[in-house]
Order: sequence, then C-alpha cells, then structure tokens
Amino acid sequence: GMRLTFRDITQRKTAEAALRESEERYRLLFEESRDAIFLNTRDGKFIDINQSGLDLFGYSKDEIINLNTNQLYIHPDDRRKFQQEIEEKEFVRDYPLKLRRKSGKLMDCLVTSTLRRTNDGKIFGYQGIIRDVTERKKMEEELQNIEKLESVGIMAGGIAHDFNNILTTISGSISLAK
Repeated sequence: GMRLTFRDITQRKTAEAALRESEERYRLLFEESRDAIFLNTRDGKFIDINQSGLDLFGYSKDEIINLNTNQLYIHPDDRRKFQQEIEEKEFVRDYPLKLRRKSGKLMDCLVTSTLRRTNDGKIFGYQGIIRDVTERKKMEEELQNIEKLESVGIMAGGIAHDFNNILTTISGSISLAK
C-alpha cells in the first residue's frame, strides 16, 4: 500500500503545481494588462483592481479598497442602471459610463463586464475591464462638428458671395460719398 499512497501524493503535488503556475500566469496577465481590470462586490467594494485600474482612477490600492464604487460614478443612478442590465443579461459589452478620477476629472468609459457568482449561484459581484475613451470621444465629436461646419460652410459659401456683393456696393457708395 505504501507505493500507492506515494503515487497519489505525487499526482496531487503535480496538479497543485500546475494550478499554481496557471494562477501565476493569470496574475501576471492581470497585473501587466494595459486595460483596467477589476473585480468588485455587488454592493460596490473593490476586491481586486490592477495597476492600470489604479492609474486610470488615480488612487492607491489602499485608497480604492476603502472606496465604494458609487463614489466613482458622476450620476449615482448610472450604477443602478448598470447593475440592472448586467444582472439581467449576465454580461455587458462596451457599456458607456461617465466616471470620475480622484482629481475630479471626468472620463467617458466603456465597461465590459460579467457577473461573478458564488458556488450556490448567488450573485457575488462583477468583474471586467474599463477603458477610458474620453480622448476618442472628443475627437469623434470634433469630427462631427467639422462635418457640420462643412455642410454649413457649403451654404455659407453662397451667403458669403451675396454678402460680398452687398459689401462691395456699400464700400462703393462710401467712397462716392467721400
């Protein structure tokens, strides 16, 4: 019976080592990701957030662990809506949220997140990725404004032409008057 036990232990040790290696790989992926990755509870406590997430919000790990995620929302109602949607669908993809940095700076973010459940199926919280799209959104809005201006510009071209004619007439009259 001695050898059998030995083999069982070896197999268990190998399995444990493989699990540990897999966990380390995921931990590395989590820590070094350029995307902000988070795990928080249903009532808004951060269980874990990676360095990119801390950089995004401008908090230290200690500070953010003691925060409630509600404090990161600009509109308190947005969290309730987010929760409603994710709990209904089990996940959200590129869900738009306005969030606030520690400095008070506002950010347009996209959140992709899934439900995290306990072993007995209760909703424990949410895990996912947050991307800051503030700059992209600004550029898109500027582009839309330019397009609007261009279409107005085409109209304005015709108006400007008429206006020039009027100005020429007026300045002509002025020099005559002099």
